[in-house]
Order: sequence, then structure tokens, then C-alpha cells
Amino acid sequence: MSDAVAKVGSATAAGAADHSEGMSYLSTVPQRIVSLYVPLALIVSLFFLRDFSSTPNGLALAVASGAIASGCGYVIWYAALAGLTGTRAATVQLTVPVIAAFGGVVLLSEQITMRLLIASVATLGGVAIVVAQRAVKTAQS
Repeated sequence: MSDAVAKVGSATAAGAADHSEGMSYLSTVPQRIVSLYVPLALIVSLFFLRDFSSTPNGLALAVASGAIASGCGYVIWYAALAGLTGTRAATVQLTVPVIAAFGGVVLLSEQITMRLLIASVATLGGVAIVVAQRAVKTAQS
């Protein structure tokens, strides 16, 4: 346990050092993605290489979905993130599953179930509580 805490502490200290030297955490995100997740994805893919099959159309759709759609989403998110506090950004991020679920309802004709409604109300209710508390604290200051 103490080893994990030490790693988190050193990572936090490294991030603070980067920030104090004028480097934004956001500027290092693409570096971290490439250096950590791409090798991991390639290693895991080796286990399933014999089951791989593709078509040119399938590859084109995969690239469009992954690179273009996700890329645009990240560009929009990081542009919005610049104008948000850390708490507000974390809170807004919690609404993403609800948005995605209702996107599935609208775009893919997914069923609206009681489970979806209860989960959405709980999630959005929690976000509303946090936003309301922040507004009250700001008004009191």
C-alpha cells in the first residue's frame, strides 16, 4: 500500500514540477497516451492476431470512428476544459454516461428502461447537488 501511495505522490510531484516550469498537464496528455496506451494495445493485440480479419471498408470506418470522432471529441473537451475549474470539469464529466445512454436511445432506438431512468436521475441529481453547493459557497464568499 505504501508503495502505491509513494508512486501517486511522486507522480503528483512530477506533475506539479512540470506545471511550475510552465508546462501544462494538458500539454503532456498526448505524450502519455502514446507512451503508455499504444504499446499496451499492441501487446494485447498480439494475443488475438490469429483471429484478426478486416475489410477495407471496416478499416476505414474504424479510423473514422476512432481518429476523427474521438479526436473531435477530445479537441472540444480540452477547449472547454480551459474555461472550467477542476471541480466543475470533474462534475461535468460525470454527465457523459447519461448523454451517451440517451444518444443510444435517440440514434440507435435503444429502449428506455427503469434502470436507465433511475441511473440517469441519480447521476444528474448528484451533479446538480455539487453544482448547487458550489453556487452557494460562491455566493457566501
